[in-house]
Amino acid sequence: MRKLIKNYFKSTKGSNLIEFAIIAPIFILINIGILDLGAMMIVQNSLDAGARAASRFGLTGATAGSTRTTAIVNEINTTVSDYSGGLVQTQNLLINIEAYPNLTNYVANTGTTGSYGTGGQIVKYTISYNWPTFLAIFGFPSPVQLSGTATVQNENF
Repeated sequence: MRKLIKNYFKSTKGSNLIEFAIIAPIFILINIGILDLGAMMIVQNSLDAGARAASRFGLTGATAGSTRTTAIVNEINTTVSDYSGGLVQTQNLLINIEAYPNLTNYVANTGTTGSYGTGGQIVKYTISYNWPTFLAIFGFPSPVQLSGTATVQNENF
């Protein structure tokens, strides 16, 4: 009987399964985290690109055949959608534009929200998006707010 018990505890049958059961959840969490981080980086890049595209378009004072607001919002939506590969739902973008008459007001953060500014003014374009992270199933906070910002000085138009 003693030999049977001794042999039972020396047996390595099933040890691979136990090791896999211990390591698999950690491995899966790391892989999901890597995929989620990669997706967040894609979304962050698309928001930055959208803000840059809006600022380039807005600083000229152009309207592209429609109102300035519509033209800039269309530019943002198109750029963000193209850069994100469809990961971002453009109807959920939060667009904030602030105009500052001069650099002193910009530094003091005393601008006019919702204005694209006039010629020579400084305009800050901020695009935010709430990314629903996959890691929420593991208890991480969700959604994560990502944002892209671009600041330009309008041309004299």
